Amino acid sequence: MGEHIYYGPWINWAHGPILGATLTLGDRSGGLLTAFIATFVTIVGAQLFRILTYIFHQARSRQSVQDGLYHQQQVVFRNTTTPGGAAWTFLVQWWTWSGRARLTLIRTIPWAFFCLSYMALFGVAAVFSSEITKGPGSARLVIGETCGYWESDGDGTTIAEVKAYGQRVANTSLAAADYARSCYGGSYDVLSCSKLTKPSISTTVSANASCPFAQGMCTTGDTGAYEITTQKIDSLYDLGINSRHSDRLEMQKVATCAPVTQDGFTQTLPGGSESGIGLDGDTIYQFMYGPSKLGTTDLNATNYTHQYNDHTVLDSVSYMLSPATHNAGPLGIVGGWEPVPEVNRTDADVALLFLMQNGVSYSEPVDDPMFAAHDMMDLSSYLSGAVYYNTDKHVTTMGCTDQYRLRNPDNNQCTDLMGIMQILPWIASTDGDRLELNTIQQAIAIRLMRSAQTSSIGSIIFAMGENALLAKDVLVQSTMSAGLPSNQWQLEMESWVNKGLADLQLKVVEYATGPASVAEGSRVYQPWKDEDGDSMINAVAESMCYSQMINDTTDTISFSILGMVVLFGIGGFIILLSLFIDILVGWMQQKFNFGTHARMCWLLDDKLQLHKYLNQELGNGKWTEDLESMPFTVVPQQFSTLAVAHRGSTVDDKVQTLYQPQQYQSADTSPKYSQVTTEEDWLPK
Repeated sequence: MGEHIYYGPWINWAHGPILGATLTLGDRSGGLLTAFIATFVTIVGAQLFRILTYIFHQARSRQSVQDGLYHQQQVVFRNTTTPGGAAWTFLVQWWTWSGRARLTLIRTIPWAFFCLSYMALFGVAAVFSSEITKGPGSARLVIGETCGYWESDGDGTTIAEVKAYGQRVANTSLAAADYARSCYGGSYDVLSCSKLTKPSISTTVSANASCPFAQGMCTTGDTGAYEITTQKIDSLYDLGINSRHSDRLEMQKVATCAPVTQDGFTQTLPGGSESGIGLDGDTIYQFMYGPSKLGTTDLNATNYTHQYNDHTVLDSVSYMLSPATHNAGPLGIVGGWEPVPEVNRTDADVALLFLMQNGVSYSEPVDDPMFAAHDMMDLSSYLSGAVYYNTDKHVTTMGCTDQYRLRNPDNNQCTDLMGIMQILPWIASTDGDRLELNTIQQAIAIRLMRSAQTSSIGSIIFAMGENALLAKDVLVQSTMSAGLPSNQWQLEMESWVNKGLADLQLKVVEYATGPASVAEGSRVYQPWKDEDGDSMINAVAESMCYSQMINDTTDTISFSILGMVVLFGIGGFIILLSLFIDILVGWMQQKFNFGTHARMCWLLDDKLQLHKYLNQELGNGKWTEDLESMPFTVVPQQFSTLAVAHRGSTVDDKVQTLYQPQQYQSADTSPKYSQVTTEEDWLPK
């Protein structure tokens, strides 16, 4: 899916408009931005250190007499721009001044430790700076050029359309089965399950649910049905349809199954010429749960629901599983199977599943009501101790219902549990007793319902047949099994529901990416091109092509826009403050007449000012006396370097005359400086 990822700014509404503001870039552009952020943090760290050294210098400024170590450290704070350089200077000071100044260790090592710690802290911060600006989660927006729904290109009667439909069913059912196998039922494969917004949809089960059909129809009793209820499936948090919180929609599904009695619903016919079915000696079983037909005509119409020829047992074939399905509501009775009242539901989609075990036998008795096998076959004369158990019935029947519910989380209104086709009138209605969906919610509801149409148990069995059975996975040589647990039918149902939920998740994403294959006889239906549809809903349907989230970090990097704004805002402020802090504080010191001494110390301790005064003492040029600007010679002049002047051994003597205080008596510990009233008083006398 990597080629479908959207690059640019967007909002992950799962985290809100502020925290969810995200910038997604390709790995190359994202790598450059990550490197820039790390460099920026390093620069900010250096400039913040400059601010701290200014504060330290000003806070330490004293008018009293101090030793040489103190004055050196003030010069270090004034002129050292990196914590590493400052730390090294403090360590050298400790080594050099030991025994020559009081408390050298205490006065130098803590400063060195602080500088080293600061350097390490910002070194780590630079490395992990991308975590500060990392986008929330691993969500990406996915887009596709063929956004829309897969459809047959016609009424499904041509060979091309039938072939395309068969290919479509095979591909989607296989994808759903693979995903369910990897991500449901306690399984979790990182590579397979990390792509979707939520790896799986959680469910709760009840092993003592009410029989979904008429009294006495469930062989496990009126309270022996198995019911699976999904969580409330949130369109944003669970399915990744990116929308505002007020535009979210929730869906819930309830599936209920139970083995169904065949008493009173089975008739047998002799095979061969008498019935025109099969061969002489065959027995034909017809299950009378209601007539079925194909389409709206009587073509291929039958008065039975399912038919089985017991000759199949001799053919050494494996399991077979066949469904009969009926959707509740006016759209559900057009063609297909019309169930008898005993297994009909007006508020649920119904599926009868006919399991044919054919030639399958077991090495242990099977007590499961669907896979029951107790007919022992002793083969010890052929193989010592060999005993197998044949099935109790050629065909067993399970009945299932699927119900759906929509909920508007914005007003807490929800539909009743009903068949999927019955929800459609609720989507478009704005009556007070309905959901009161806004236009975006209506478009999302239509998308959910279309995606869920193939998630029912009947649809899964129709697509996969016997390949949907877990029991088939443990067969040896296609017809031999070691045995099955007594709740195998419940395990099978859980597997079918999981496959349906996986199909729902994949179909929701497929809307945005477009179908993987559009063969001849099929097309991609794009609602916004439908002139007969609601223009507003169709416009939203088109916008949803760019609002589907997945968790695909391949070749992409996402950044939090909020994190970058905060980082660059604070960092930029620190950089600007470091450039002008001495000017701003100096202006306030002059304006409000405080810290004059500290201000002058800051100006005079500047390395260029020190360089100027040293050259002046050596007679090297005539320099400006302005302390607020960079010193320069009044007229262009050339003179020797300090190293050349030092050869005359007069520099040390002359330097000693700089800033000499007046003599004071030893009893008085305060220095006798000349009265300082102007900047000129600080100049060398």
